[in-house]
Amino acid sequence: RTERRGVFPGEEWEERSPEQAGLSLGGLQQFSQLVGGRGCVVRDGYLIYSWGDISRSADIASAGKPFYSHLLFRAIESGLLESADDSVLPFQPCLNDLNADLGYKDRLLTFRHLAFQTACLGYVDPAGGAFDYNDRTMGFFWDTLVNRVFDIPWTDANEQLFRPELTGH
Repeated sequence: RTERRGVFPGEEWEERSPEQAGLSLGGLQQFSQLVGGRGCVVRDGYLIYSWGDISRSADIASAGKPFYSHLLFRAIESGLLESADDSVLPFQPCLNDLNADLGYKDRLLTFRHLAFQTACLGYVDPAGGAFDYNDRTMGFFWDTLVNRVFDIPWTDANEQLFRPELTGH
C-alpha cells in the first residue's frame, strides 16, 4: 500500500479528477443525486467532485462532531486526559456552583457524557441520565477541549490545533 499525501486547501481548492483520486465519477454522480442540495467530496485535501453552489457558506452542524471525538481521543493519547471518564470539573470550575437545587448534579459531568451527548446540562436529569441533543452543550464540549484541555486560545486554535490535526502539518 502506498502512502497518500494530502494538501491543505488555501484560498482556492486544488482539484483532481475522481479518477486521479481513485473514485468513480458515476458513483459520485449517483451519490449527489441521492443526497441533493449542494456539497463536495474532498480527498487528501483535493476537491474531487462538487454539486450545487458550494461557494455559499453553510452551517456544518453535526458534521463537526467526529472531530470533537478526535480531539478527545487526541487529548487522551497525549496525556492531557487519562480517559473519557475524566471529570470535566477541573477544566470548568463553574460546574461547582450550578444547580444547587438539583444537588449540584453537574459536578459529576465527564468527557464521556459530553461526547455521548448525555451531559444533560440545563435539564433536571443527571449527567448520563438521558440523551441530550443540545447545541449549547456541544459548544461547551468544544470550548472545554480547545480552550481548557489543550489550553489554546481561540486566536491560536487554527494554527496550533486544527491545521495540524486535520492536515498532519
